Amino acid sequence: MNKVYSWIIGLSAGVALGVLLIALFSPVSGDEVIRRLKASFDETLEEARLAAESKRKELEAELAKMQKSA
Repeated sequence: MNKVYSWIIGLSAGVALGVLLIALFSPVSGDEVIRRLKASFDETLEEARLAAESKRKELEAELAKMQKSA
């Protein structure tokens, strides 16, 4: 369990350091960074929704096929 805590602490420290470095050395304003992050998050979320919908349809078709053959 100690390894898990160490890993989580290391990950958190890395994320915090990354955010700090981005804030200090980013050539764009903070508002622009936030806007870009939100746009990227929204795009990723939409892609995940589409992938989930596609997989759901695939599984429903497989289930219908299995029910038909049973």
